[in-house]
Amino acid sequence: MAASYSALDKISYRLFGGYARENRSTYFDLQISLRKAGIAVPADIYVSRMLTLSLSSGLALSVACMLTALLVKFTSPDGTFVPWHLSSDASPLAQAFSSELFLIIVILAISFLAAFVSVYSLFRNYPLYRANMREKSIDQTLPHAVTFMYAMSSGGMSLLDIFRTIYQHRDVYGEVATESQAVVRGVELLGLDLITSLRQASAITPSDHLKNFFESTATHMESGGDLAKFLHSRSDQFQVLAAQERKALQDMLSMMAEVYVTAFVAGPLFLITILISLGLMSAQGTDQIDLLVYVMIPVGSVLFVWMLIAMGLDGGDSKAIILNRKLAEFSDVDKTRDPQAAASQAIRQAELRYRVRRFLESPGASFINNPFRVLYITVPVAALVFLALSYPYFGQPYYDMVSHIDDILLLSGTIALMPFIIFWELRTRKIKKMDAAIPEFLKRLASFNESGLTLTMAIKSLLQSNLGVLNVEIRKIWMDIEWGADARDALARFEYRVNTASIRRVVTLITRASESSGDIKETLSIAAADAASSQTDREERFLSMLLYVSIIYISFFVFLYILYTLSTVFLPVTPGVSIAQQLNATATGASTTFSGSVDIQMYKLIFLHAVLLQGLFSGIVAGMMGEGNICSGLKHSAIMMLLGYVVFTVLL
Repeated sequence: MAASYSALDKISYRLFGGYARENRSTYFDLQISLRKAGIAVPADIYVSRMLTLSLSSGLALSVACMLTALLVKFTSPDGTFVPWHLSSDASPLAQAFSSELFLIIVILAISFLAAFVSVYSLFRNYPLYRANMREKSIDQTLPHAVTFMYAMSSGGMSLLDIFRTIYQHRDVYGEVATESQAVVRGVELLGLDLITSLRQASAITPSDHLKNFFESTATHMESGGDLAKFLHSRSDQFQVLAAQERKALQDMLSMMAEVYVTAFVAGPLFLITILISLGLMSAQGTDQIDLLVYVMIPVGSVLFVWMLIAMGLDGGDSKAIILNRKLAEFSDVDKTRDPQAAASQAIRQAELRYRVRRFLESPGASFINNPFRVLYITVPVAALVFLALSYPYFGQPYYDMVSHIDDILLLSGTIALMPFIIFWELRTRKIKKMDAAIPEFLKRLASFNESGLTLTMAIKSLLQSNLGVLNVEIRKIWMDIEWGADARDALARFEYRVNTASIRRVVTLITRASESSGDIKETLSIAAADAASSQTDREERFLSMLLYVSIIYISFFVFLYILYTLSTVFLPVTPGVSIAQQLNATATGASTTFSGSVDIQMYKLIFLHAVLLQGLFSGIVAGMMGEGNICSGLKHSAIMMLLGYVVFTVLL
């Protein structure tokens, strides 16, 4: 065992390493899945870990169930418990099977098997899930990566250098860069030729599209054809495939929208109506409705959102990420490594003062560039508000406590998330405007370069153009150039400021092309066509997704209307038990639930919570379907929850 493995892996390997080695053929598919998922763990180690944790989970759950059974026994009034009642003349065999020992054995067996199978299945299928997620990520980025390869090959860059460049820009090309790393590693570390390395990489990639691309590229290299023409044809082919997959995704989303409306809107409404009717005819409480509202709807909605993420909806060109690479403005300056040195402390203090001054000069711009920063302020404030306002209600009767705390919780959530929602939407709107202006920006750069201007002079010429929201960024780029930076560094800072997928692709393409050749007209034209295609796809997706967002809103309005009708029409005509009656009954020891009577106020409170939870998750689902992002769904959640709260607190 290597020293880099954890203590758990070492123990697991000692216990099950021999079994894993002897049964490698049984776990051969798992080994392939691990490689496709990018999990850098040998199959023997993974199988040993899987078996150890499965057994440990089974034993832990068995012990927990056993302790629970003993606790029930020794806390019961008579100190005994019998699983079922048998008559005194039952056979000895039946008496044995009804004994406590038999019940304990059954509990241990069922709990052990349940935990073992659950954990084993989780570990067995996790690599498949990871591989599937990587496949979707690769397929989304592959058309842009092949377009980049086509542009670089047109500038004379070799294929190996192209793969190496893609790998160096993982923040732009994601999982495609990881697959490119496998090609480069095969050549540089394993000593393979490029054709053999491509064929080996095609065998372990999770994407069928990328596998076919690697294999066809290797075959084309063997035949000695024109690489640029080949990549051009592949770029067009992947654009067509991407359009077909988007059409299939839209069809799938149409079905998912119907499933959501049926399972999470119509279904809960039907069950709520049935449970209320049953409550009128029996002495049942609200336990079943509580289970439906507070458990089934949230858990089911979370699983539905997870399914949408697994389908590849969580992403998009407007999604901001944190760049792993840093700008090297002072790479030629020696920095002291002594943290106690005066110079080092002075540098840190100056950097802190600069950041604080820059934030104070424009706090709004800082939050727009990174909306998550505002949560560092709003979340603590919201927590303090919640604790201060809800503390007086702790210890009061259940209804009084919950009916006040839910209002305070809603207020705290508004304080915590509303500023984030505002800044997120401002950033999203800014990004959309920038993405819409990028194709024209590239076309004008290409026309200026074609007329004989260098990249630097072409950027200067753009100062006279009207490119909307990009005008400010172009002026910043030119200011960097005037202060001594070359065009590539200025564009890199522009990429760092905006930090979106489309801008990263454009800047990477321009800077890499300008490094190899001064004539980048062809590269700019390719980048402009790719940006225009992406913009068209975004607009088409937005228009098509409006239908699904409308369906979610309509379903929520139906949900709200029916529960409002139940609260204002159905419940008032039923014999009810008031809160005062419940308190009096509790004080006197009388029963608080009567056959044919319902707690009207409690039902109304549960209906309010059902509307709020439904609005929260319906908004998130609408954001996922409409814009492919959970954060973009928070504005829909805020609208639905506010509407539901107003209806149940003002109109009732």
